[in-house]
Amino acid sequence: MDDAVCSVLRVFANTVLHIPEHRRLVLFHKILTTLGPECSLWLFLCLVLEEHVIHSQEEKMSARQQDWGELPPRQEFALNLAISWPPFTVIVTCNKLVKYVQSLSVEKGKLFKHPDDC
Repeated sequence: MDDAVCSVLRVFANTVLHIPEHRRLVLFHKILTTLGPECSLWLFLCLVLEEHVIHSQEEKMSARQQDWGELPPRQEFALNLAISWPPFTVIVTCNKLVKYVQSLSVEKGKLFKHPDDC
């Protein structure tokens, strides 16, 4: 995937929680449809989950107490976004995410470079 597209997706991943809930899924579904979900959904989900890992402690301190069993907002959004696609697209996305995670230990310097880039 092009570095410019990765940068733009990173900006959107950073702002997920700042977009009103009733508009999130529609907006991101449209963006990823434009980019092609088979090529971009895995990357966007990876960026959203990265944001969750980076900011989860800060958000726990500033937000209300989360019920046991309730997903954090970013994870819930990522799950809802993923299930808005056909099963084939979700399977392709999961496969690309697994391949990316497997490549991390080998290629630490190459962030978000996927062997099957579209």
